[in-house]
Amino acid sequence: MLPIRSPLGDRSLKKINNGFILCARSMNWDIALVKTDSNGQVTAVNDEIIPLHNNTLYNYPNPFNPLTTIKFSISNSTKVLLQIFNVKGQLVKTLLNDEIQSGEHSVIWDADNQASGIYFVKLSDDVDVSRNHKIILIK
Repeated sequence: MLPIRSPLGDRSLKKINNGFILCARSMNWDIALVKTDSNGQVTAVNDEIIPLHNNTLYNYPNPFNPLTTIKFSISNSTKVLLQIFNVKGQLVKTLLNDEIQSGEHSVIWDADNQASGIYFVKLSDDVDVSRNHKIILIK
């Protein structure tokens, strides 16, 4: 069992009806209601009242040569910008700049014309703070 931790201290943990505790994560504002027993074991999770926000951004394989699949999810239909940057912060490629539906999505990046090294995937949308992920191209 993982302990319930709050990055905001006591301000983000609040006991509410029926012994549920409101938990929040400050960076991505994930919210859930959890109930624990006297030993701190989670006995119930209520994600229907306040849905959990899904913040995935990853790629596979990683390291890759020269193709990688970048997977991400968004919780609301919104305009999404998915970009690749090199270690100097220079834009290498815009993979997606479009309105998309909520859910899980994937985009394939063909880096055949790029040098080996570390790159960063940046996902931005109109709802969330942008997310970043490090990927490694090995030729």
